[in-house]
Amino acid sequence: MAIIKEWKCARHGGFEGTHAICPHMGCDSENVTREFRTPVSVSQGKYARFDAGLRKTSEMMNIPDWKTARAGEQGFAGRAPIGQELLWGDDVKAVMGKPMGEMVQAAQAPLVASVGQGPSDPYITNNNGLRALANTSPVLSTPLPKAEITRAAGDKGFVK
Repeated sequence: MAIIKEWKCARHGGFEGTHAICPHMGCDSENVTREFRTPVSVSQGKYARFDAGLRKTSEMMNIPDWKTARAGEQGFAGRAPIGQELLWGDDVKAVMGKPMGEMVQAAQAPLVASVGQGPSDPYITNNNGLRALANTSPVLSTPLPKAEITRAAGDKGFVK
């Protein structure tokens, strides 16, 4: 069964139907658009549950200044992303632990990545999931099954 929707023909006005076809005889239905006259059902208790979930989430994420916004207001003004707040003067050294000039010099220096020390390097021996899987997984240690040879029923030596 099709869903009844509300439509509006530019020539004949509003009507209800399953498709955008004007019911007036001889109308070619060129300018039929969808219309929303019936209001959607309001709340039914869903908003209260949604609001409670938002409040619980904001408590878990430590956002105390979350509020229910009215038209034209913001619900949460937001914060500067971590590490992108504006720092002035000695605030740089207090927050970052080093003066700005020292950090600029370090940023301009070429990056030197030290290669591991060999098998004693913990990132190779202890923190390598693929290596651990390859060494411990029974799937990877099982030998391959013997190849099957298939023949047609009429071939010489065929066993049923």
